[in-house]
Amino acid sequence: MQGGNHGEALKKFTEALKLPPEDKKCLCYAGLAAYMAGDYNMAARSWGELLGLEPGDWKVRAKLIQAYQSLGDLKARDKNRDILLAMRRKGGDKELARA
Repeated sequence: MQGGNHGEALKKFTEALKLPPEDKKCLCYAGLAAYMAGDYNMAARSWGELLGLEPGDWKVRAKLIQAYQSLGDLKARDKNRDILLAMRRKGGDKELARA
């Protein structure tokens, strides 16, 4: 990915995701590589799976919102945005409050 070859990076991450156990970093980077390569469906799948493992991770939810926006899935985008805003209102995370 560092060289800007997002398509090739996505292939590598996709292969790595077939190996157990689920690697959270791999899911994160697979989503990022997919997003940068324009494969928004794969990005949403990767980040959605990661969110299932880390439901309280607001940064993953924010990335998922971006993927849904790029897909034009406004219903899923808005649902996740509402959850993210509720997390922000609840407080407790200074970085989220600043964002």
